[in-house]
Amino acid sequence: MLQGIQLDDQLDIVVSGSAWAYNFTYRSEYYRNVSGADSRGSNYIMACAEYVSNSRNKVKAFFVGAVVCMFKLDIHGLGDELILLVRLGKNHAADDKDKTMPVVELDDDQNSSAYMVCTFE
Repeated sequence: MLQGIQLDDQLDIVVSGSAWAYNFTYRSEYYRNVSGADSRGSNYIMACAEYVSNSRNKVKAFFVGAVVCMFKLDIHGLGDELILLVRLGKNHAADDKDKTMPVVELDDDQNSSAYMVCTFE
């Protein structure tokens, strides 16, 4: 499920449906729909990000969502970087019976969903 493109002699981009990082396999929504591999919820991630609020204050918050697709950028001389496009959940919480189990509700309309681009640190 890899598709690569070389823009010039300094930058290669590889699009992937799944990726392995930090001893965990991440899968995209596309990969999950095509292969039916959704039993482990490996297309959901939680990320901590800083943003500027409406009152112009810097705020740190956790965001939960589903990975839409992944890009590996290979910038010659700088190395590889894995970039994730994430469709953010409309609501998320912990399960009432098992607080270690996340419950994520995604917006049914993908056109009105909020998205985030992130990478691993």
